[in-house]
Amino acid sequence: MNGRLADPKALGFGVFATGAWLFSMSLAGFMPVVYGTPLQGVAVFVGIGLLVAGVAAFLRGDGWLGFFFILWSATAWGVGASFTVGWFWFALAIMNLYLWYA
Repeated sequence: MNGRLADPKALGFGVFATGAWLFSMSLAGFMPVVYGTPLQGVAVFVGIGLLVAGVAAFLRGDGWLGFFFILWSATAWGVGASFTVGWFWFALAIMNLYLWYA
């Protein structure tokens, strides 16, 4: 059905690695805090990227990879929960919907 959809592994693992690096740089004090808590901007970036990669993985028929990316998307939004608590539950709801569908 979606043979023209690009492989989401590059996006998902790239965002995951970049987010992990940004989280560690922020916690080490090398990255300045722009607004709110130090990790909110990083959590939003990682959450959106992993959610897109997870949905693309499900559309390509790779349920395990889609589950992994959406689970870590919800976890990333949970890190910035004081700012994005609604997005955390939204990502969990999407994950459960796709698991039910699979």
